[in-house]
Amino acid sequence: MSVAQRLTGSLSIADFNGGIRERRFACFKAALVANEAVAVYDRSRLDAALAGAVIPPHFIDIYSGGQLLKLADVQSKSGQSATALIVSHVRQGASIRVRELQMFDAGIAELTSEVQHLFEARAQTNLYLTPPSAGGFPPHFDITDVFIIQCSGAKAWTVFERYAGRKPLPLMETPWEPARYKPQDGGETIVLSAGDVMYLPRGTMHAAACLEQASLHLTISLTPLTLADVMVREVKRFAEDDAQLRARAVWAESGDTTGLTAQIRRYFRAMAETADARDAVSREREVLLGKGEASAAAGALVECLTELEHEGAPHAAQVSPVPKA
Repeated sequence: MSVAQRLTGSLSIADFNGGIRERRFACFKAALVANEAVAVYDRSRLDAALAGAVIPPHFIDIYSGGQLLKLADVQSKSGQSATALIVSHVRQGASIRVRELQMFDAGIAELTSEVQHLFEARAQTNLYLTPPSAGGFPPHFDITDVFIIQCSGAKAWTVFERYAGRKPLPLMETPWEPARYKPQDGGETIVLSAGDVMYLPRGTMHAAACLEQASLHLTISLTPLTLADVMVREVKRFAEDDAQLRARAVWAESGDTTGLTAQIRRYFRAMAETADARDAVSREREVLLGKGEASAAAGALVECLTELEHEGAPHAAQVSPVPKA
């Protein structure tokens, strides 16, 4: 079986979907053997990607001293190479995050795509590198479901099932408010070693700290099509066919919304009779199969422009001059 098929260990994806997904966190020890985990991604591949400037600096973050820094911003002020800056910060205990790794590595792109298909949710992959005995991000929750693949080293993860203002399955628009969301106990700590996989539903508060060896792990985020997404898309579909839904919402100058409320309730009742999820699901399926809005590979624009230059811009002569006023 492929790496993507073994993210849930010995549990089938159907059983995972039915008993764990969006319900609770789960740890799948030794889902991969250690050498397989290293083969998924390792430090030498990251080193080579940085040295070859494969990953643009604005996709790399540095978490240092409680602050999240953009490598592009740090680099513009220092004039140093990306590798030199990262090495310098790592020596001082900083963690490194690479966002959207699937855009810059063919193997990770293949893994992300397979996860997207198997788990029927939009997927993207981030990389995290933490030096020995250093802490990562403080307690927080994510707005996507996450598979954590420990590729090398070990990391201690603390999961806080109880926290103030607990927010199960937050929306993508849910803001992170550290003053509002605070752990209410010491949480449960799980150590992930190379080959271990952990699943965190969105809204699960967690924090992590590296042990004696440097840790490299990947997070594969899942953004599923929710019931709310389907409903919103259906409203927009109705609006395409009904000009009144595209008109300005009118309310009284006094702020009275009685009439407007009655109007939208009438529309909801009317839509309830003919609403159909097929259109929303069909569009999402196209994305998951790579025919829609999936992330484009880095370099596509440069490749396009290079091809046009080599072709000698054949369409340029066909453009008519703009007439003078």
